[in-house]
Amino acid sequence: MAYVAGQKLRANNINTSVLHAYQTTTQSVTNGTWTAITMDSEFLDNVSGHSLTLNTARYQPNRSGYYKVFGQVTFATNATGVRVAQVRKNSVSIDQAPYAGFAAQSGVPGAAQCSGIIQLNGTTDYLELWGWQDSGAALSTAFASGLYNSYLIVELLGAV
Repeated sequence: MAYVAGQKLRANNINTSVLHAYQTTTQSVTNGTWTAITMDSEFLDNVSGHSLTLNTARYQPNRSGYYKVFGQVTFATNATGVRVAQVRKNSVSIDQAPYAGFAAQSGVPGAAQCSGIIQLNGTTDYLELWGWQDSGAALSTAFASGLYNSYLIVELLGAV
């Protein structure tokens, strides 16, 4: 957050909730079924809103406010069907984070990305990244260190 001359520094403007969690192991996504994408690694989680051992698909920040979210689900190479990603609030699809997808291509892993601004209450609300595919069979997410993976990035924009 940037400050201008004369602006008061307030406690609710510092220690902004930030998460960057990502997946380093593949996960099977059943054909035609929405699946919560687990995150087994973190680059940053400054409010401990994500666990690497319990409900690893969830991010539950401890501050109420509006959050900017960005998610990506990277699928293994498969030339059939469509791949889709969506960020959900409390496991429910919401208008503020519509899904986004693409038609599969041969020869390369594909990444479906989505984003939105979502209001969270700071106590019981949580976010999850979900993926969907219709290749005709189960299809795994993909990971290659330094090249591609699935991830969820969340940042508090401001208090409610």
